[in-house]
Amino acid sequence: MGFRTGVIFAASTFDTPLLFTKFTEEQVIRAENFYVSIYNAPRGIPSCLHGVIGLGIIGIASKLHRWTETDLYFGLGSMILFVGATIMYIAVIWPNLRALANPTEAGYIVKAVFETELERNSNSFPPLTFHERLSVVQVVSATNIIIAALLFGVLLLQIGQWYVDRQHLNELNKRRNEQIAKLEQQRTQETRKTK
Repeated sequence: MGFRTGVIFAASTFDTPLLFTKFTEEQVIRAENFYVSIYNAPRGIPSCLHGVIGLGIIGIASKLHRWTETDLYFGLGSMILFVGATIMYIAVIWPNLRALANPTEAGYIVKAVFETELERNSNSFPPLTFHERLSVVQVVSATNIIIAALLFGVLLLQIGQWYVDRQHLNELNKRRNEQIAKLEQQRTQETRKTK
């Protein structure tokens, strides 16, 4: 989850101006270049990112395998949020990054989500206009913000589960110590009676 969060954190410097402030054409072009560079990065970087996503799902699923009562509330919620973030990455971010990196290929453009003024004819397929590229970059930016919120939710749920498990363990230790103290008291009373 750390590598994925790091990528989202780095992307947030490009995302927030496009979504929450008035932006310039230069900011749009910088964000587009950033996303295209992530898409065109050497194979190791996307493989590492996808591996971290897979490890996150395996980690949360393995926690559910031992299934405690807190996993019903916290672990299952974490799994749903993490899988939701992964689905958004696969279904929204990756197709839109492909469209940005390959702006003249119809197969990639059709799968992207963007606002267009004209219906595209499959015979003549001009590259994306600035307005369409802006729309694609804003979709990717908004999806990154949503994924960041989902991952933050996973983090909060995991912290909550750790806290509840810790409190439960402390309560069990307290009861055990009270029972040990009662047994010791009973033994001392019995030894006094036998004397």
